Amino acid sequence: MPNSTMTRETLCPSLPTAAPAFRASGRTRWLGLAGRIVAGLLLVSTVGSAFMATSSAMAQEEEKKKKFRFGDPMPTLEGKWAGDVQPDWAEGKAYAILFWGSEAQASRKAFLQFWDIKDKYAGQINLVFFTSEKLDEATAYITNRGVKQELVPVGADVEKKGWNAWMKATGQSGDFALFIVDKKRRLVWGGDPGDIDLPRIVNLVLSDKYDPISEEKARPALEAARRAGKIRNYNESYMHYDTAIAVNPSLFTNIALEKYKFMLTEARDPKNGAAYGKSFLSSYGDNASALIDLAVMIVTDTDLKERDTALAEEAVKRVYAMSAPAPRPADPSILTRLATYQFATGKLKDAVELQMEAWMIAPESAKPAYKIKLDQFRNEAKKEAAKAGAGS
Repeated sequence: MPNSTMTRETLCPSLPTAAPAFRASGRTRWLGLAGRIVAGLLLVSTVGSAFMATSSAMAQEEEKKKKFRFGDPMPTLEGKWAGDVQPDWAEGKAYAILFWGSEAQASRKAFLQFWDIKDKYAGQINLVFFTSEKLDEATAYITNRGVKQELVPVGADVEKKGWNAWMKATGQSGDFALFIVDKKRRLVWGGDPGDIDLPRIVNLVLSDKYDPISEEKARPALEAARRAGKIRNYNESYMHYDTAIAVNPSLFTNIALEKYKFMLTEARDPKNGAAYGKSFLSSYGDNASALIDLAVMIVTDTDLKERDTALAEEAVKRVYAMSAPAPRPADPSILTRLATYQFATGKLKDAVELQMEAWMIAPESAKPAYKIKLDQFRNEAKKEAAKAGAGS
């Protein structure tokens, strides 16, 4: 007979322990599910952050690519041109463009510095005058100063579209700036027309040797050398000059010459200056352009009180030796500097012959500049011949 006292616990002895196990299992599953949800959210957040960071980095990289750097193709220069005479922007030609605003009228010095480029580099670089003023006012301004429009195109951009494209892209401010476009139609330099480095830069552009990237790297050291020199910290100045030159030694021969001149003039250090001059011959022994520049500087620079003519002669000998078996170099830019050297040392006949040859083989666009120099040498040679004839 069944036991009347049988209980639920007797019939189902596992229930009391199974129910808690079931409840614990449910909590675990819910906690696991919540953990996975949180982990998933964290993963989504991490992936999203990584994606956003990557997108931001890509956007910055794209922005860098879009940002103008000197050496990039020149931006379009929009504006109206007097007499429809526009710059041709041709390959193989270099250009100097003066941006001139209303307030720049007060700074005649900037215009004169711009115009000085024409006198120094006649026939070698094309000038362009660009203004934010009205075209007729700009035209009147430069024609009153004897500038012929057929020689210097005059452009105006009252709305400043083209103006801003150049000024903002290159980080220029103020009401005037000078820009240099090289023979490959690249905008390679922009700044003050009175910049101390402008003659060096123009010479490099004309000889197809200007490198804006190397210039940017060397500029801090070059500026530091000049600052140290001004406070008469000469040894530190020498060190900074060497740092700047080391960026691109074959390119910065003019900086090496600047250091040589600095040692002899401002530092008044003839012993170390003479030693540096000799080391220049070794460093640039295979660079005819650098050697003839050294020789010409020694015999023509008015700041040099004591001239190492023996060093100059040795440099010239090496230039001639490099052209062997030909009697002289076949490069017109080298020949014209050799002519300048001979002229400065009183060998007028040799100067005329060398300049004549340089003029004959020079590119058509550069011939006018070579001819001016040839006429100068010829006239001086005639005067000397006349004096000699009168004395005999």
